[in-house]
Amino acid sequence: MTFRELFGGMQPVGGVGALGGLPGSRGYSTDLGAVRRRAVDEARVLADGGCDAVLVENSGDAPFTRDQVGPEIVAAMTWLVSAVVDAVVVPVGVSVLRNDAVAAVAVASVAEARFVRVPVHVGVMVTEQGLVEGRAPETLRFRTAIGSDVAVFADVHVRHANPMGDDELKQTASDAYFRGLANALVVTCEPNQACDLRQARILRRAIPDAPLLAGSGVHAGNARELLDVYDGLVVGDAFHESGDPARPLERERVRGLVNAAHQGG
Repeated sequence: MTFRELFGGMQPVGGVGALGGLPGSRGYSTDLGAVRRRAVDEARVLADGGCDAVLVENSGDAPFTRDQVGPEIVAAMTWLVSAVVDAVVVPVGVSVLRNDAVAAVAVASVAEARFVRVPVHVGVMVTEQGLVEGRAPETLRFRTAIGSDVAVFADVHVRHANPMGDDELKQTASDAYFRGLANALVVTCEPNQACDLRQARILRRAIPDAPLLAGSGVHAGNARELLDVYDGLVVGDAFHESGDPARPLERERVRGLVNAAHQGG
């Protein structure tokens, strides 16, 4: 499944649905039904507000494991993502934090989601979990083995992390696309920093055929400008009251940012 097969010629605005704590995590409240209801409600707010896709992440499971999550997380996320897929008509994606791409592919494939987001697909990043290594071969071979066609959206120098050594953004992006065979690249910036359009233009020249998504630092004031360079946006914090993901999603914030992004597009 390619990016263009998913979205055609549009420049999609994807909204992030942050799950509450799942079984075994510090934030779990022992009421998985409540987590499901919130996940479905938030997905509907995003889709009704004009988002072209919904990305489901287990954001409430901090502190995250470095790579492989437990079977209880895989089981819970499969149930929850299935409910989100049934609730909205837009494509749904999955990210299993911190970096369990194989679990994400498994969840997405069974739940009939359409894509996964992988924080570290190639290379090595220094994170609060320690060294996180990209496992592109395992991810793609597993996808093939189970007969799945979910698209892989790979972060390039994901935020809350630093590259190991002198690996430049352009080289990581090129490796992720040409050698890691990612279907799209997600370019992020550190929290509270504006997206760097200069870097996006460098990547556009270096790998002109790669779909590029702005994955952080997006707000209503810069959304249209970003789409002059990027092929789409992934929005999380900006859809919440005061930009705080712990607070509820606000329908008007969703609609306002999506309208701003598509204005003149």
